[in-house]
Amino acid sequence: MVNNSNDIAIGFVLYNPELAFFNRLELLINSGHKPFIYDNSPKLFKINSLECHYYSSDKNRGLGVGLKVICSKAYELGYKGLIIFDQDTSFNKITLTIIKSFYSEHHEMLTQSYTSVVFDSEEYVNQEQIDYKKFKNTFLSRNSGSLFILKNLKEIGWHNPSYFVDGIDYEYNLRSILNGYKVAKFTQTSGFDHISEQGDANYKLFNYNLKFRRYKWNRIKDYLKSSIRIMYNALRYLQIKFFILIFRQLLIYIFTQLTIYIISSILKMDQQR
Repeated sequence: MVNNSNDIAIGFVLYNPELAFFNRLELLINSGHKPFIYDNSPKLFKINSLECHYYSSDKNRGLGVGLKVICSKAYELGYKGLIIFDQDTSFNKITLTIIKSFYSEHHEMLTQSYTSVVFDSEEYVNQEQIDYKKFKNTFLSRNSGSLFILKNLKEIGWHNPSYFVDGIDYEYNLRSILNGYKVAKFTQTSGFDHISEQGDANYKLFNYNLKFRRYKWNRIKDYLKSSIRIMYNALRYLQIKFFILIFRQLLIYIFTQLTIYIISSILKMDQQR
């Protein structure tokens, strides 16, 4: 196995992060990493520029702009790949070791044919049972937990800065397909947790506990708008399967938010009785 761990950078796009993020940032810096950070927060955080590659703007320009900046800057500095984590995604040293080992195992294949690999812990048991050959290709991936192959990402035009939050990952997935690239998924990654810090709320209805994340109208509107844009482009380029997958995701999203609204209304009526 070739050791390519120094070829991999780590990046974040921030907006008012919680304390847990800074604990993870300290872990990275103490481990010898110099993370790439794009800060969208209205009150910029004092982060030592000697310890991080730090970029910011005069306002919240969104996730698309932030991802494009840090990925392109990492590429300019000679990195081959960049791991993106959301500010509320939990990980540890073993998580990074597994991701870098996967890259070392498959770096030639990834450089030739892939724009990214998305990692999670769905099938992780222990390190002794990890099978780095057991991965699959996927049409849809999320940004957090993705290792982007920067040369290929540059070739398809980086992330689209016209997408503010929602749809950035799926739009990039579509352009990967249109440019002849693949996206991989590896599910044996220890320590990766994209759920616990997401702020989902518990709703109790008819003795059932339901856990959902309720979004404000502006966020819902952004999701609807971005989904329609992506579905239009999928149809435009005759990517019918991709269109169906996005349409399915949209239906699930609408159903979930409607369910939250209905449950909240029922609970509010019960409290007023």
